[in-house]
Amino acid sequence: MKNIFFVEFIEHVSLIDNYIEKDDIIIALSPEAASELDYRKIPYKRLQGDYYSHKEYIEIVPFL
Repeated sequence: MKNIFFVEFIEHVSLIDNYIEKDDIIIALSPEAASELDYRKIPYKRLQGDYYSHKEYIEIVPFL
């Protein structure tokens, strides 16, 4: 099953690291999260090249 993970803080990356599967989508919502995902060599996406607050993702999800 494909999951979508939104990560905004480094701690979020640590929490999902053991649960990520090959077909999951990870979306970095901040530069800090992107940096940690890069460090762990976990592929991720950014929404339209910008970072969003966790409060905005509810409006974004229908567009994925």
